[in-house]
Amino acid sequence: SMRENITPEMKSHRGFRLNFSHVAILVQLVIGVLLIFCTAVAFNQYHLIDQRVGYNRNGLMVFGMNEENIPVSEFKKLPGVGDFIVNSESFFSLERSRNARPIEVVDKDQRIETHALVTRYVSADFRDFLRIPLLDGRDMLPSERSAYFINETGNRELGGNAVGKTIHGSPIIGVIPDLQVSSALEVIQPTLYRLSCHDNEQLVGNITFRCENDSIKKRVDDWFSKTFPSRESQFQPGVNLAGYWSRDIDKSFKEYTKSERNLLMLVGIMTAVAILIAVFGIYSMITLACNQRRKEMAIRKVNGAKAKEILALFFRQYFAVTVAACLVAFPVGVHVMQRWLEQYTRRVSMEWWLFAGVFVLVVAIVFISMAFRVWKAASENPAEVVKAE
Repeated sequence: SMRENITPEMKSHRGFRLNFSHVAILVQLVIGVLLIFCTAVAFNQYHLIDQRVGYNRNGLMVFGMNEENIPVSEFKKLPGVGDFIVNSESFFSLERSRNARPIEVVDKDQRIETHALVTRYVSADFRDFLRIPLLDGRDMLPSERSAYFINETGNRELGGNAVGKTIHGSPIIGVIPDLQVSSALEVIQPTLYRLSCHDNEQLVGNITFRCENDSIKKRVDDWFSKTFPSRESQFQPGVNLAGYWSRDIDKSFKEYTKSERNLLMLVGIMTAVAILIAVFGIYSMITLACNQRRKEMAIRKVNGAKAKEILALFFRQYFAVTVAACLVAFPVGVHVMQRWLEQYTRRVSMEWWLFAGVFVLVVAIVFISMAFRVWKAASENPAEVVKAE
C-alpha cells in the first residue's frame, strides 16, 4: 500500500494496525462506554422511582394532632390555604402500610373468601384531591356512608373482579392504581382504601393540603404553633409534647431517593472524568499519528485525495476501536445494572434505543475529539510538507 511504501517499518494487517495506542484507546473507551451506560440506566431508574406514582404529591403537607382536634372552620380562614382533605393521614402512614391482616370478602354469590389486605382510612374526596385516576368502577355516592377503593395489586389478589364485592357490609366500588407512599424498595401490598363520609367534620384529627410555596407553609405552621402549643401529655405525666405534628410528603420522598441521587452524582462525576480522559487520549494519539503521517497525507493530496477523505481514513480506524469497546462494555454493563436493579420492585427495562443512544454518543465524542486535529493536518499545503520532510 501507499503507506507501507512510505513507511515500510509500519506493517498493517488487512488495513488495520493494532498497536499500543489502539489498545490504550480501547481500554479508555471501554471504561467510558461502561460508565455512560450505567449512568443512563441509573438516571432512568431514578426518574422512575422519583416520579409521582399513581397520584400527584406536589406540595403536599400533612398536619395532624396528638391529643386534640383541628377546627376546620378556623383553618379555612388562613390566607393561601386552598382545597384540602381531612382524616386521611392513614394514606401516608408508613407503619400501617406494612400491616396486612386477614379480611373476609363476600362476593356477589355470598361466598366468603379471606385475603390478607392492608386497610387505610381516607376521606370520600381523597381521589379527586390527589388526582388519582379511576381504573374501574365508580366514585362514592352521596347516599353511601362508607365504601372501599382497592389498588391494582389488591384487585389481582381478589381474582381481578373486586368491584361489587363487600367487606363488613360496605361495597368495593372502584379500582385505582398502585400508589407508592413509601420507599421504592418496598413491595406494594394489596391495599383497601376505606372511604368514610361523616356528617360533622368540623373537628378533625389531621388535614392534608397542597402548599404552593414556603410562605404558606410557614403561615400554617405558625398558626398551629400558636393554636396548639406544647404541653404536658395526659398519657405520659411529666413529658411535654408538641401539640401537633407535620409531614412534608415531597421531602419524605427525597429522603427515600437520597442514596440513588448520591449514586447518580458519583457515577456522573466518574463518567465525566472518563470521557475527558478518553477525549485527551484520542486527541494526543491523533496528534502523534498526524505528525508521523504528514508525508503520507501530503502525497495522498497530491494524488487527488481531499481533506474529508483523509479524515475518513483516520475515522475508520477509531470507529473500529469504538465498536470493539461497545461490544465489550455493553454485556458487562447489562450484567452490573441488572444486579443493581433487582432491589427495586419497579424497574426500568434496557431497551434497544438505550444502547443505540450510548453508541451514537460515544461515536460523536470520538469524531469530535479527532476531527479538528485531522482536518487541520489534512488542510496543510502538500508542497510545504514534502519540503519539510
